[in-house]
Parts: sequence; C-alpha cells; structure tokens
Amino acid sequence: MATIKDLKNKSKIEKEDFINTDLLPKMENNNTIKLSETEIRLLTDLNRKKDLVTREVGFLAQQRLNLDYRQVEAEKLYRDNLELERQLGSQFTEKYGNGTIDIEKGIFIPS
Repeated sequence: MATIKDLKNKSKIEKEDFINTDLLPKMENNNTIKLSETEIRLLTDLNRKKDLVTREVGFLAQQRLNLDYRQVEAEKLYRDNLELERQLGSQFTEKYGNGTIDIEKGIFIPS
C-alpha cells in the first residue's frame, strides 16, 4: 500500500501529461471527448490519493478516540491510587505513628 509520503512525491503533474483538447474529435452520439490514457491515469491516481487520505483520517480519528479513552482511564487510576495512598498512610499512621516504611526490608522506622 502506498503511503501519503509516496503519493506526495509522485503528485507532480507535468505539462506533457495533458493533451490539447482542442485537437480531439468529438464523439458523434453525445458530444463527449475521449480522455487520454495519461489523463485517466492522473484522475485515477487522484481518486486513489483521496481514498488514502480519507482512510488515514479515519484511522487517526479512531486512534485519537482510543487515546482519549486511555487518558480518561489513566486519570481514573491515578485518582484511585492517590486515594489508596491517603488511606494506607492514615492506617499506618494510626497503627504505628509517624515514620517511614522501608518496603524492601519490610520495616517501619519511627520518626
């Protein structure tokens, strides 16, 4: 699948890509003009690029929603952790008094 960068690099349209439509014969039945293969290719490429951009924007919107959800969940977890820390601090202070805890040694050091 081509990336937006690939398409951007390939997006220059050269003057020789177009033909002089004044020289083209008109079709008898409905006054339409036949496009050149180059013009058809340019229009097809343009449509493909537009589709790619649409898909990319949709993908980015989904990612933004996902990030927003994760942000909300992380903030909730942060608030929950602060509350737990406050509760544990109160419980340890009530039980042991003021001091610090060395978790690695599993000891309380009074102040």
